[in-house]
Amino acid sequence: MKIPRSMLIFVSVLFLFSQYSVPTLAESTSETPIPQPLYHWGFEEEDVNGTLVSNQINQHDTREVAELQGDASVVQDDVKGDVLYLNGEGWLSLPSDLYKEVEDALTLSMWVNIDQSTGNYSRIFSSTVTEKYIHFQGVTGNWSDPEFSIAAGGGDYNHLIHSGSNPAGAADYRVAVSWTEQPLRNQWQHLAITMNSDGDYHVYLDGIEVPVAGIDDKASVGGATVIDGVQQFFDPDRLAALVHNDFGRPLYTSDDHAIGYFDDIQLFNVELTSEQISEVMGLEYDSSLKSVTVRGEAYKVNQRHILIETTQGRANLDEIEIEPTSPDAQIEIKSRDLMSYEIRVTSPNQLKQSTYILSFFDPTQGAVVSFDMTSTIGEMMHGASGFLYGVAEPNVPTVDLLSPLKPQSVEQKPPEGLQHPTGDALRVADTYDEAGIKYIQLAVPDMYVEWPYEYIGLDHYEGLVREVVKRTKAHHHNDKISYVIFNEPNGIWFNNGYLGTNGFLEAWEKIYHAVREEDPDALIAGPNLSHYDQNFHEDFIEFAVQNDVVPDQFTWHELSGNHSLLNWDHHFAHFRGLMEEYDLDLPIVINEYSNAEDPGAPGRLVRWLSRIENSKVYGSLAYWHAANSLNELAADANKPNGAWWLYKWYGDMTGKTVEVSTYNTEVDGLYGLASIDDERRKAYTVFGGDDGVITAILENITETETFKDATSAHVKLYRTKYTGFFGSHEKPIVEFEGNLPIVDGHLSIQVEDAFNLDAFHAIVSPATGDPIIGLQDYDKVWTKTYEAEDAMLNGAYVANQGWGVVSNGKFVRGLTSTDDHVSFNVTVPKDGRYLLEVFYGNEAPSTNGRNRAQGVLNKLLLKVDGQDHDILTNHSTVNINNFASEKLYVDLTEGSHTLKFSVQNGREAALDKIDLTYAGEIDQEVIKKYEYEAEEASYSNGFVLSQAKGNFSGAGYLQGSGETQFTIVVEYNGYYDLELGYASDANQKINLQKRIVNYPADANAASTLTTEWSQIASYDVKASSEIAPVSGAKVYLTAGANTLKVVSEKEVSFDYLSLTYMSDLTSIKVIEIEAEDAELFGQAIVTENENASGGKIVTEIGESDQNGLTLKVNVEEAGAYKLSIDYINNEPAPVIYTDNHPNGYLHPYNTDLVERYAQIVVNGGTAQTVYFKNTLSWDTVKNHVVDIELNAGENKITIYNDNSYRFNNNIQYAPHFDKFEIAKSSLEIKDEYPGDEPPVDEDPDTEDPVGEDPDDEPPVDEDPDTEDPDDEPPSDDDRDTEDPDEKDPSDKTNDPDISDEDNDEKTLPITATTMFNALLLGVVLMLISFTILLVKSRNKKTDIK
Repeated sequence: MKIPRSMLIFVSVLFLFSQYSVPTLAESTSETPIPQPLYHWGFEEEDVNGTLVSNQINQHDTREVAELQGDASVVQDDVKGDVLYLNGEGWLSLPSDLYKEVEDALTLSMWVNIDQSTGNYSRIFSSTVTEKYIHFQGVTGNWSDPEFSIAAGGGDYNHLIHSGSNPAGAADYRVAVSWTEQPLRNQWQHLAITMNSDGDYHVYLDGIEVPVAGIDDKASVGGATVIDGVQQFFDPDRLAALVHNDFGRPLYTSDDHAIGYFDDIQLFNVELTSEQISEVMGLEYDSSLKSVTVRGEAYKVNQRHILIETTQGRANLDEIEIEPTSPDAQIEIKSRDLMSYEIRVTSPNQLKQSTYILSFFDPTQGAVVSFDMTSTIGEMMHGASGFLYGVAEPNVPTVDLLSPLKPQSVEQKPPEGLQHPTGDALRVADTYDEAGIKYIQLAVPDMYVEWPYEYIGLDHYEGLVREVVKRTKAHHHNDKISYVIFNEPNGIWFNNGYLGTNGFLEAWEKIYHAVREEDPDALIAGPNLSHYDQNFHEDFIEFAVQNDVVPDQFTWHELSGNHSLLNWDHHFAHFRGLMEEYDLDLPIVINEYSNAEDPGAPGRLVRWLSRIENSKVYGSLAYWHAANSLNELAADANKPNGAWWLYKWYGDMTGKTVEVSTYNTEVDGLYGLASIDDERRKAYTVFGGDDGVITAILENITETETFKDATSAHVKLYRTKYTGFFGSHEKPIVEFEGNLPIVDGHLSIQVEDAFNLDAFHAIVSPATGDPIIGLQDYDKVWTKTYEAEDAMLNGAYVANQGWGVVSNGKFVRGLTSTDDHVSFNVTVPKDGRYLLEVFYGNEAPSTNGRNRAQGVLNKLLLKVDGQDHDILTNHSTVNINNFASEKLYVDLTEGSHTLKFSVQNGREAALDKIDLTYAGEIDQEVIKKYEYEAEEASYSNGFVLSQAKGNFSGAGYLQGSGETQFTIVVEYNGYYDLELGYASDANQKINLQKRIVNYPADANAASTLTTEWSQIASYDVKASSEIAPVSGAKVYLTAGANTLKVVSEKEVSFDYLSLTYMSDLTSIKVIEIEAEDAELFGQAIVTENENASGGKIVTEIGESDQNGLTLKVNVEEAGAYKLSIDYINNEPAPVIYTDNHPNGYLHPYNTDLVERYAQIVVNGGTAQTVYFKNTLSWDTVKNHVVDIELNAGENKITIYNDNSYRFNNNIQYAPHFDKFEIAKSSLEIKDEYPGDEPPVDEDPDTEDPVGEDPDDEPPVDEDPDTEDPDDEPPSDDDRDTEDPDEKDPSDKTNDPDISDEDNDEKTLPITATTMFNALLLGVVLMLISFTILLVKSRNKKTDIK
C-alpha cells in the first residue's frame, strides 16, 4: 500500500512533538484508591533488624525480607528520613520468589537519589536467572543473559527486558527500552514503571509520564518491539526463573554497583494509573508543574522540557503564568539563554525541588547553538586531538595526515607489549613528535595478552612495570612519555569492592614507587577508571596526597554516551574542586573518549571535541575499531575521510574559545565550538549533529575588537560529511561564501538541510566590499544523498546499525546473487556529469571461526536506466557494516533516473547510501583543480590579514613576509601545476618547500624518523601593485595529504595557491617498472595475481636482507625523486599461544593488523625502513610514495626486509610488490608549455567518456584492477569538465572563491596576458586603419563621379 508523502510528514511531525509538551488545556486529576502492594520496603527504624529489612505489608514473614549486602546500610536523610544507602560496594538482596503472585500486570515504584558518579548502565533494580557479578560479559559472552533490570540512565537504554529461563544460555527475547528523559542525579526523584501482559508499558518520573524514545538495537533482537518484549516477560516459566533479585547490583562485572540513596521500594501485581502513581508518590513531595500559560494560551506540562513553538521570539516574564500541580508549591523562574527560561518548583514540604526548561522554538531557526563571543574561556589548546593506538607504525598514518590535526596527547602500548601487534609507543614516538605531540602515554598493562588482562599477581606485574621503565627511560623522547600504570581498575583486577584500602590504593602506591625507583623523573598517569567516580576520586586524592603518590597526569575515561555528555560539566567541576581543596594543579587527560558509533562521524564527534576543548583538558579518541586509522579519521595511510576534516578545521582554529549554549536540541544533538582571534582578525566555529534546519549564532560579535560596531561580516562555510571508515574525502563542499548581516550585534549562520552525521566549519572575517547576500542566494554545488534503506529492494533487506556508525542508522545487506538488487530512483536538477559515490560494505570471510580481516574482492554491476554502465570493485571493509566508497562519473539528463546495483560474484554485499554531486556538463571531462586561500593557511606572525587591494579572492590576503604552510589534499599521485596569486612592491624570489620524511635505518625502536623541508620550486616574481598570478612550477604530489610551505623574505601580498592536475605530463615523465622485471635475489619469487599490474607480483621478501629485489633506474638529472610503490599486504595479527590459551588467543573486538615493512637502499647508501599499511585483502593493491635521491645515469634501488624487529619473535616479511614508479620531485617545463599552460588534451572522442571512474581509471594500457583506485590518474578525457568544487576561475557563478575583479587576472599568467593584450591591440589598430582607408577610397571615388 502506498502512503502519501504528506501523510508520512504529518505522522513524523506528530511523533517529533510527542516528545515535548504540546498545547492543551490543563486537566484536573481525581483521586483513585491505591491497591495494596505485594512488597514495600520503607527502611523505617522498626523495619530494620541488623541486615534484614522487613516487608511492611507482611512484617512477620521472614521469607519476604530484604537483606543488606556488602557495605549497604540504612542512614538518615534530611529529605526522606530513614533510607537505603549504597556506596558502590554493596546492594540489597530481594526475595527469590519476588514474582510468585505476578500474573498479568506489574508496577514498580521507588524513590531514587542516584549519585552523579553512578555508571549509566549500573543496575538500580535487577532480576536475573543466574547469579550476578561473576562474568564480565555474562554466561553468553556478549551481554545477552536473561535479565529484567532498570539502569541508572544516560546510556543507550534504560530498561532491559531480556526474557528467558535458561541460566546457561542467552535470553529468548531481548528488548532494551530507552526513555526520552533520564533519571536525575544527586536529587530525589520518584520513579515508577507500569506494564501488563497485553504489552502496555508506561514510565513516570515524579508523576509525569515519560515517553519511550525507542529501543537500543545493539541490546535487542532484530525486529524487537516494546509490546512484544513486555508480553514475553509475563510468560509464567520466565517469571519463575527470575530468582536472583537485587537492588543496586549488576549482572555483569563490566558494570559497577549503583551509588546513591533509595527509599520506598514497592512492587504491585496491578498496573497503576497515572493518578495512582501521584498518590503513591505523595502530594507533599510534589514539585511538578501542571500547566504553563504563555501569551494567554495554556499548555499542559507533561515533560520537564516545555517547548513552545513561536515566531515571536522568547516571551517576556510578564507574558508567562505558571501553575504547579500542588497549589502550595513555590515557583522561581530565571533567564537561561536567548530563547529559554529555567523554572524551579519547590514541593510544599520544602524537601524536593524540580527544574523545568521553558524553551521557545522558532521553526525558522531549528536547532540552535549559540556562542557568546565576549565570554572567553581560554586559549585554544587543541586538547581533543589525541588518539588511543591511532598510529600503528612509523608514518602509518603519515605525518602529513597527522600534523594538521595538532595532536596533543596520545596513548600507545609499551615496548614489547602483547595486547596488540602494532602501536609500540617507542616505535611511533618520532611520528608523533614530528606532528608536535605534547604527551605520549604508555598503557603499561598492555604488556599482557588478554582482554580483560590476565592477573598473575601484583608482584609479577611490578616486574613487568620495572622492565618497561628500564627500556623506556633511555629513549630519545622519554621527556614526553608518561606511564599509565593501571587501566580501568574498577572493572579489571580491582572490581568486586577492591578499589579501596587493602586493594587498589595499596597497589597504586606499590607500582607508583616501582616506577619512581627505576626513573625518578618519570611521569605517572592515573588512576584511569572507566568513568568518573566522584566518591572514589575523593578517596584516591586524599590517599595520594597523604602518601605522596599523586599522579603527574590525572586520567579517566568518558565512554558512556549521553551520560558522559550530560554530566560532563559536573565531572570537571567536582574534580577541580578537589584540586583546589588539596592545592594541586594536575593536567587532566581523558585518554579514552567517544562511543563505538561515534568515530568516523563528524556530526557526532563535534560534541565530544567541543566539550574537551572548552574544558581545557586533553583527550584521546577511543580505540574501538582499527589501530592504523587515527581512530577512523584516516581512510588510508595518507588519505582523509570525512571526519578528518572536522579535526583539521579544529586544528586551524586559533585565539580564545568562548562559552556555548544550545536549545531546541538534545544532549546528543547539535553542539559546537567557537573562538575569537583579534590578532588575526577572525572568528571560527565548528558545529553539527542535528537534522534539518540548524542555526549557529555568534552572540555579541560586535563587542569584539575585530568586529566592533560592524553591520556585516564575511563568512565562508564549509561542510564535511560521513564517508564511512574507508571512504576518502578530498575536498569538503563550500556551503556559502559572502557577506552576511549582523543584526542586533549577533551573526546568524543557518543551514537548511543539515544531516546529523555532518559537521560545519565557518571562518568569519571582516566584511569585504561585496554586497550582503542571503544564505539561500548562494549558488552552491548541487549534491544529494540517497539512503539504501529507502531504495527498492529485491532479495536484500534492511539491517540496523551495529558496532560502528551507519548513515541514518540503517543499511541494506543480503545482496548475494545476481537476482538480488537495490534500485535507487534519483532526480537531478539539470543535464550534466555527476560524481557518484557508492558506499558499500564487504565483510571478510571467517578464518577458523573468527573475522581476521582476510578480505576478498566483491563485484557490483551498476545499471543506469536499465543499461549496463560499469562493474564496481568492492574492496574489503572487514565488517559488513563498515563502509568504503567507490567513485565514478555518470552522465544524466535533467529529471528522474534509476541506478540499479546487483552482485556479480555471489559474495554478500551491503549498501549504506549513494551520494550524487554535480560535476559539469555532459561529455565534458573533469579537471582536477584545487584552490587554497592564503588567509586560511597556517602563517607566521610576519603576516596580517589585509583587504586594501581590490582584486583579492576570498576574505582578503596576507600582507607581510615569512612562511605560509598549506595542507594540500589531492586525489591522484602525479604532477600538478602550482600557481600563486601575489602582489609585490619589488622583484623578489618566493620559495616553495615540501615536507618529506626520512625513514629510520632499521626497525629498531631506537632508530629515528625525521622530517625536513625540501626546496621544490622557486618563483621569480615581478613588482606588481595588483594581485596577479605566477606559475611555472610542476610539482609531484602524493594522493592524499601533502604539506607545502611558501616562503617570502620580502614584503608580499599573498592571496592564494592554486593547483591543477597534469595527467599528460605525469604519464610522460614517470618511469614505470613492473616488480617482476626487477632483479630478484635470495628466496624472492614472482607469483601470479590477476588483480596486479601485468597479472604478477613479487613475494617472499623477508627473514633477512638476503632476500629481495633490485631496480635499475636511469635518469638524466641528479636530485630529489619520488619512488611510488604499488604493494599488497594483508597480514593478520599473529595468534598468540600461552598456557591459558594453548589453541591461541586473539583480541575479542579490536581489528588487529600488521603493517609490513621493508628496507629501501639507493645506490648502497643508508637504508630507509618503510612501513606499508594493511590492504585488508591479498587482492587489493595500494600505493605508498617514498622520497629518494638519485644520481644522473644508472641507479640501483634495493629492497629487502632485515627482520630487525620481530613482534613476539615472528618472522617478518615485506609486502608483495606489484609495480614501481620513479618521478622527479619537481619540474621546470617552460619550453614545452609556453606561458606555463597545461598540455593540450588528446581528442576526447578517442575513448568513451561515459562510465569513467575517477578512482579506478588507470593510465593507458593498464588493467583497471591493478592499482589502488584513489592513486590512479584519470584518462585524458577526464580533464575538460569541472570538478564539483574545483571551478574554472574565470567563471564567477561556479567559483565562490574568486571575486569578479579577480576573474581575468587569475585566468592567465601575467606574461601571457600581456602578450594577448598586445596582439589584441594590434588587430584592433589594423581593423581601424583598414576601415579608414576604405572610407577614404569610397569618398575619393564619389568625388570623381
